[in-house]
Amino acid sequence: GPITLGPEISFSGLHDLTIYARGSSSDLTLGSDISTASRVSLFAQRDMSMTSSITTDDLYAFVGRNISINGEAAIHAPTITLFAGQNLNWSNLTSDETASNSNGDVSISAGQTINVANDLTINRENGGITSGLNIVLYAGTDLLVGGDLSIKTDISNLTSGANVDVLVDRNLMVGGSLELQTSATAQSGTGANIDLRVGGNLTAADLFLGVELAVQAPQQNGENVTLFVGNNLVTHNATNSGGIDLEIITPVHQTVNSGANLFLSIGNNLTTDAGGDTTLLINNNINEVVNGANIFAAIGGNLNTRNLTLELLNNGGAIGTGGIVSLAVAGTANITNDATVAIYGSDGAAASGILINGGNYNVGGTFLTYIDGNGAITFNNASVHADVLKAGVFGANGVLNIGGGTLSADTMLKLYAPGSNGQLNFVSNVILGGNSTKILAANSITIFDNVVVTIGGELPAEVYTNNANYSERWGGNRRYPTAGTFAGAGANNPQPLAKAPPFDASSPGNPTNGKRTKTVINIQNSGQLLSLLDGAVPGANGKLRVPHRDQRHAGNADRLNINRMMKADRDMADIRHTRDRGVINNRLGSGMRAF
Repeated sequence: GPITLGPEISFSGLHDLTIYARGSSSDLTLGSDISTASRVSLFAQRDMSMTSSITTDDLYAFVGRNISINGEAAIHAPTITLFAGQNLNWSNLTSDETASNSNGDVSISAGQTINVANDLTINRENGGITSGLNIVLYAGTDLLVGGDLSIKTDISNLTSGANVDVLVDRNLMVGGSLELQTSATAQSGTGANIDLRVGGNLTAADLFLGVELAVQAPQQNGENVTLFVGNNLVTHNATNSGGIDLEIITPVHQTVNSGANLFLSIGNNLTTDAGGDTTLLINNNINEVVNGANIFAAIGGNLNTRNLTLELLNNGGAIGTGGIVSLAVAGTANITNDATVAIYGSDGAAASGILINGGNYNVGGTFLTYIDGNGAITFNNASVHADVLKAGVFGANGVLNIGGGTLSADTMLKLYAPGSNGQLNFVSNVILGGNSTKILAANSITIFDNVVVTIGGELPAEVYTNNANYSERWGGNRRYPTAGTFAGAGANNPQPLAKAPPFDASSPGNPTNGKRTKTVINIQNSGQLLSLLDGAVPGANGKLRVPHRDQRHAGNADRLNINRMMKADRDMADIRHTRDRGVINNRLGSGMRAF
């Protein structure tokens, strides 16, 4: 039958406690505080309501229909399992625990809706266990959170665990910020994966998913971040700054056997606030990934955001199989300011590449695709319009493939592969449009047979190459009728590659309506200067590049103490880019773009 326990009753000094409201119409009404050393098990075949406090090491509750946790109710338990056959309603969920005796796993699931009126906060740390700290939220229909949704785990000293899974069959609606994060400050094993999957729509004030591992914290397998939304993803807040930030920061001087992959899949539209950015980042500087370190982003509809950035940082790092950055937009991408798709430290990857696959891109500022070393950039039937459009691969064997579509710029269009064996290949008909100056520069420029490159505007393209593999009409070396050719305004006769102007791929920085603003860095002592120069590497034109990245919450810059970094072994410096952590970005050479 039903069980009702009021506040006048309390349970303490027990090892275990089991309460079972048996019967199809039986409810469990719990107003009594409970404290046990090991485990509390609660069963109700119909509903359970709770307004009291439970303190134990392992809480297990299985309810046939609805769970309601309201008022002053609180759960103090490292390990939690809650199952509601229908709905789970909670006024406020805050659980911050260190697991020492149990595995610290948290599983909260409902056959229908999970509704948290205020904040949903779960933090788990390791207090001496070897595996666990896995967090799972599952809603058979909707997950509704009135305030912030924040889940954090720590894989330090675990052989496996610290995975975060939020699975919603229908819609996920968060009134505040949505933040899922795993981290490590010590040796770890397999895990630290973040998986957010929503079958319908996802809305939040802003969204951050991040795996952030500390200096010299080994990680065997994992560190994958997956965001899947079946329909629309929207970020919006009162300050009109809601954005999307997905990050993976691997350890330093260690090896990740498999993982560090970032997956973004949106079934329909992705929309941020007008002041919100979309950022996908993997920082593998000074680390090795045997298999992984890929960024795959696919948008089934339209993309609307202020700045779009997909970056793989691999300076001083190594990638065996992987190192691919892929962007596919089925509809139209409207980028108010700048779009950057870049790989830094590509020579450390066996075969890195950037793929822009289909879609229409309207970029108010600069659209930059860039690989600083060997690798390949491929535009596959993409139509891009920007004020400035630049694509460059700067390794000795860099390849830039243009496969159909339209590349159009108002001010400047540059396609570069200036390495000693660099190739610029036009593999199918393409339009280089707009009234901009158009510069093609590569060791070899090849227009495949029966392919036409149409130059828009009034000015012919400027060509700099040592091997003009196209029709002799435009100064090329091919004399047969089917040789690839230029059309429209055509192209000037080629000049030697050595005479090509600089690529000048300036950093998007913090543009406003496509205009650049200058950044001033104040250096107070030699230690700060050395720390800053730790992150500098030669750019495409020989100049040093110093890391910089716009931060939405620069007010938290006090987390970085440059003076503390004045030590001999600066190559281990780990200035990381994490959410809300100041304006100086990343560990050595991160966030860099060619000047």
